[in-house]
Amino acid sequence: MIEERNLEIEEFLSSKTRVKIIKVLYELGELNIRRICQKVGSAYSIVKSNLEIMEELGIVQCKRYGRIRLYSLNNNNPKVKLLIRLIEVW
Repeated sequence: MIEERNLEIEEFLSSKTRVKIIKVLYELGELNIRRICQKVGSAYSIVKSNLEIMEELGIVQCKRYGRIRLYSLNNNNPKVKLLIRLIEVW
């Protein structure tokens, strides 16, 4: 199995779900996982596993308020800045 922290760009962007999550978080900002699932159109378990990978890579950040988790893009990460630029240009 691939070690998540060492994903190549092709492997990271090959997931439509991850690309959709980035796009949704870029457009709507901070969201909980249920709302991300609705907007992306994927099952909870799929979105959750992709968010975990993205959090390990520093692409998204998670704020916890008790049982509620809110996800947003980590705008301090240079990779996120490039991904946002790609979305804007595309």
